[in-house]
Amino acid sequence: MLQFKNFREVYQGFKDGKVPFCVLQESAMTQASYLDGFADTYDPNEEMTLQRILEIRNSLSDSEEDSFVYNLGGELFICETEEDLTQIEGCDFDWAKAHDDKWPNVTDKPMSWDCCDFVSKDRSSGWAVFLLCWNNAGGNVYYVPERLWEAARLEEHLIEHERAWSTNKGD
Repeated sequence: MLQFKNFREVYQGFKDGKVPFCVLQESAMTQASYLDGFADTYDPNEEMTLQRILEIRNSLSDSEEDSFVYNLGGELFICETEEDLTQIEGCDFDWAKAHDDKWPNVTDKPMSWDCCDFVSKDRSSGWAVFLLCWNNAGGNVYYVPERLWEAARLEEHLIEHERAWSTNKGD
């Protein structure tokens, strides 16, 4: 599994051919929302071009304040193998109680998430994203390539995620 602590690392991963452009774009949009001045000039409907991404990267440092943990409550991960999927844990108290306090992962059972979707809400991106907010700031973000969707039980998670969130609308 590839792990990234900040946006500068994600950008370097893109340059090294380890991070797909759609994941770079999505993480740039998220990071932009935390930048002073940048968020005021960013239109979320605007395409996140490589030039705009470079502006974001150049405005960031390697300081704690520019880390994903500081801004988003967790780090960014890209799954490469089926084994990596076991690191994407969800919350099910009954499961944990029955399994020696171990949380279920995406391969164990379908669950709802704070975010479970295709990158850019587009199946053709070839990437899915999972996020569960474990703390007030958020949590780790996991990107899963299409070749691992079946092992990750993505379709089942999407159904459970939609079911859980649709029953809570208006509450």
